[in-house]
Amino acid sequence: MTHFVRPAALAETLDPAKWEVYFRTPRRYHPFLRQIFTQLGDLETMDPATFLDRLARGKPAYPAEVLHRYVLDELRILDEIRPDLVIGDFRLSLCVSAPLRRTPFAFIFNAQWSPYRRQPAIVPDVPITKWISPGLLNPLYAILRPAFFFLHAKPLNEVRRAFGLPRIPYDVRGIYTAGDLVFHPDIPEFVALQSPPRHHHFVGVCPWELASPKPAWWEEVMAFPEPKVFVSLGSSGPVRALPNVLEALSTLPVKVIVATSGRVVEALGSNVYATNLLPYAETSRQCAVVVSHGGTGGLYPALGAGTPMLAIPGNIDNHLSADLLQQSGAGLQVRVEYATPRRLRSAISRLLAENSFRASASRWAATMARYDTATIFPRILSEWFAGRDGSTGLGAPR
Repeated sequence: MTHFVRPAALAETLDPAKWEVYFRTPRRYHPFLRQIFTQLGDLETMDPATFLDRLARGKPAYPAEVLHRYVLDELRILDEIRPDLVIGDFRLSLCVSAPLRRTPFAFIFNAQWSPYRRQPAIVPDVPITKWISPGLLNPLYAILRPAFFFLHAKPLNEVRRAFGLPRIPYDVRGIYTAGDLVFHPDIPEFVALQSPPRHHHFVGVCPWELASPKPAWWEEVMAFPEPKVFVSLGSSGPVRALPNVLEALSTLPVKVIVATSGRVVEALGSNVYATNLLPYAETSRQCAVVVSHGGTGGLYPALGAGTPMLAIPGNIDNHLSADLLQQSGAGLQVRVEYATPRRLRSAISRLLAENSFRASASRWAATMARYDTATIFPRILSEWFAGRDGSTGLGAPR
């Protein structure tokens, strides 16, 4: 969902009187869009369940055969539209299709993946962490990480070679930031970088509220005097932790609001109110604590609402942002392997009782508010178009 929301948020900042915006996203997301585009179309993507399974097994997100299909789909779209710039969010195949059509391209990627940041060594939730403590594996992961980054870059370079393009250095961080422009949907105070290039830009946290109706129980629940805890593990979080989260909350004097994101939820307690989707930022503002997977798609709206968070990270991307959350003072994290009811209850109790977490979240809300994506993004685009040289920077086919 995050990789749909951020392009939608950026597209919404562009005045249709000045910009022609052609938007491609899986058809299942079309009902959530609020704006009118020059053209709206479908986009081929991997089955979400397959994608999540590959992440859980520590495999490269996209195998070469999938990237090859993406490239063919994108070449068709580029030939149809002939854009002056194409912008993708985790659409790695643009590293192939855009250079083939000599079309400048931009990537949207969190700054925690920047090569200009010293990334902490955190082993993600993979099968081996079920048997060996992640704390013991982290030092080994720090040594082996270049090899993992090599393996995760390999499928894309295979596809580039198949289309006659030179390889990109075998480091996923270089691939994630390979565009003529790089847009970081973050703020520099939260994710510090060391001397990034001029074409790398922070564009704010890309706020965008899902146009989802409130459930019938909304007013009743909000009228309760008890603190509310908002639980949303999103479309990619470790849903297997949800039963333990609900058990932990069952003994606390709170009302629990759950957004399931269409995933199966069973055995809800008497203090639990669940629905498929909720307006994330508004719900966060009404709650005392947010429980999430720690990814920035949920983290930033929660902090923007001034609400502390408990993160339960699983995949590596969520671990990196959950680590930033804990460093920020606005929340805590419990790895999914350690997410027992007792540990979760202890962490949530601290977030409810200790005022320092809410104070930190409020300070971050004020800092984030200084970065207006609706102003920053159009300005960067206008300046780039005024001075562009038309290069994709990734080589032409042989």
